[in-house]
Amino acid sequence: MNYQKMYLILFNAITDALNEMTHLNYGNAAETLQQAQIKAEAVFIDGDERIRGGEPPSPYGNLLTEPSTGR
Repeated sequence: MNYQKMYLILFNAITDALNEMTHLNYGNAAETLQQAQIKAEAVFIDGDERIRGGEPPSPYGNLLTEPSTGR
């Protein structure tokens, strides 16, 4: 698990968002924080999957697998 990378992503985004807020750019601040949340979560999921040795789950569930033949 790469906690340092997640920390840096979030810390830098918070710093950038606070700067945007001082300029009353609240939409930009929110977007910055949302993108950092997505990036940090991706780092977390990637690290978790490496620890377990599996493939990350598909966001589409079983939709991308071949249909069952019923046998």
